Amino acid sequence: MVVGIAALSLVASACGDGSGETETPPIQSPPAAPTSTPVASGIPAAPPMPTPSAAELAGPGKIAFWSTRDGNAEIYAMNSDGSNVTRLTFHNAIDTVPDWSPDGSKVLFASNRVDNFEIYVMDADGSNVKRLTDNFEENFAPGWSPDGTRIVFTSGVRSDTDIYVKDADGFNVVRLTDDSDFEEDPIWSPDGTKIAFRSAAPETADTNIYVIDADGSNKTALTTHPAADLFHAWSPAGSKIVFTTERDGNLELYIMDADGSNPTRLTEDSAKDGTPDWSVGSVP
Repeated sequence: MVVGIAALSLVASACGDGSGETETPPIQSPPAAPTSTPVASGIPAAPPMPTPSAAELAGPGKIAFWSTRDGNAEIYAMNSDGSNVTRLTFHNAIDTVPDWSPDGSKVLFASNRVDNFEIYVMDADGSNVKRLTDNFEENFAPGWSPDGTRIVFTSGVRSDTDIYVKDADGFNVVRLTDDSDFEEDPIWSPDGTKIAFRSAAPETADTNIYVIDADGSNKTALTTHPAADLFHAWSPAGSKIVFTTERDGNLELYIMDADGSNPTRLTEDSAKDGTPDWSVGSVP
């Protein structure tokens, strides 16, 4: 199984190189019926279906994820029970690995819309997209600090990927890791004391999910499955972790306790489901 930047090819394999410009506009509310259209007596015309607002999209119980269901990898939001799926990005490039801001108003994501993967931020309804990184390496898997003032992300090339942090406005980058292991996709725990990430030694073909203390100590494996366990996210209370895995033959979503116990499957379909994330206010 591939690790690091190559894991993003799991998305690319389903949708090509994704290097085009935006062509499809956001979905608009259907127009009202023309005034000349007759309406049966006593039966009111159906009102237009409203487009979900940013506040509704960022409400309790929301999960952001990427999917290829519309032809290429885009960012979506849905309720925690799988209902009300709403598309947030509309670009021919690959948009992936989303992460909600602590207040639910913004979403970080990675995209190769400028050839290499860079980190972007947008409002919860998909508007006001802003680029936060600008270099010639691959930058991906961004995550917010619990107080929303910093972001953490992975950056590097195929032979070496490491963890970095920078201010939420894109300035003041600091490198956190520098060793031979592939230590990637870091996400702070809700209380800021731990960071969950995935890791593999150079000689290993599979990946697993780990946690470390916020200072980089006490690295502990949460999954040890021979299949690849990939993109992950903490629950708001820090008691659960939701993640993507190939253990069922294609990319599906699972949930487990924060210590790695009780893994439970959440999705079961033929499409690729990945990079899940809870919104602020979700349970548990």
